[in-house]
Amino acid sequence: MATFRILESGLDFLGSYFEPEQVELASFDLFSVAGAESASRSRIVARTEDAPFVEPNYPRDSTDMTGRETTFTVEMTGRFSYGNLGTVSGTVESYRVSYDGVTIASLTGVKADANAAWLSLLSDALYDHVAAFFSGDDVIVGGSLDDRLRGGLGHDTLTGKAGKDVLHGNAGRDVLVGGNGDDRLFGGAGNDTLKGGSGRDYLKGGKGNDRLDGGSGADQLFGNVGNDLLLEAADAFGGAGDDEIHGRDFTRPKAKRGGTDLYGEAGDDTIFGGIGYDDIYGGSGDDRLTGGDGRDTFHFRQAEDDGSTDTIVDWTETDWIDLDVARSDVDIVQSGDDTLIHWATNTIVVLGAEADAVAATILY
Repeated sequence: MATFRILESGLDFLGSYFEPEQVELASFDLFSVAGAESASRSRIVARTEDAPFVEPNYPRDSTDMTGRETTFTVEMTGRFSYGNLGTVSGTVESYRVSYDGVTIASLTGVKADANAAWLSLLSDALYDHVAAFFSGDDVIVGGSLDDRLRGGLGHDTLTGKAGKDVLHGNAGRDVLVGGNGDDRLFGGAGNDTLKGGSGRDYLKGGKGNDRLDGGSGADQLFGNVGNDLLLEAADAFGGAGDDEIHGRDFTRPKAKRGGTDLYGEAGDDTIFGGIGYDDIYGGSGDDRLTGGDGRDTFHFRQAEDDGSTDTIVDWTETDWIDLDVARSDVDIVQSGDDTLIHWATNTIVVLGAEADAVAATILY
């Protein structure tokens, strides 16, 4: 194993053709290694105190030092070329950063130039880089800029923090947290948990039974495949599966009205609107719909609802029921305390409602 030490300022490169290769660097803004001289696995170690001078032709062992009051390790693998009091450039095959025993960021197939500010270990810019992970349970934390974090096959935890971040969990039971900013979160395969945080976020669960929480802001949530739970959504699309969808309370800037657009899509869905004028679409399957406070509109489409029985839980005379058929194709009857709306091959059950009052709120 070749070991590199990172100090606090400047850029020195000392090395040896012998193994293990020992290199002393003063903390850098950039680093790239490649070539045919060596194919050893290498480690970069950061520390705050001064280091002794290392003679290039007399390598010696090195251990992980400390920086920022805790162990801070950067590992790089690939083919390395020797640089005598200079820098080298080319391709880093693999790159990984760990901080206090937790993996932060990783890259693969990275090409770096000695004149480019590729990486800074002197500030939080360390976190503001692409992270590409493979297997294992990874923990990746972004910074104040626009980060791209990618998990792999394990159960990963990705946190974007500030900035417009893009997070991909990929396979595994992942936890993705957008933080501040307008973030885009993609769970991938597995039962994932996605939290948008503040800002206008886009969350997509992917395959699996996912939990999506938009947080504050006008967020778009897509459950995709699986039995998903969608929370705090401005616009929500359940996708395939038996989903539970909860709209949030907010005012649309352009429409200047409160309200959410909630789509159950395929499956037997349960949908709850927020406070405001909500538009609720159950989609195919036997859906249970609750509008919440405000004047809500329940939309039903014959192509989607073929043969289904949907239930409206909290209808009031200020709500609307939107059907895409002619009045002559609809039969409205009283059944105990409830109203039944028969249209095409579908039935809508309006709980605790008088048939005449319901009929006055149907849009054809």
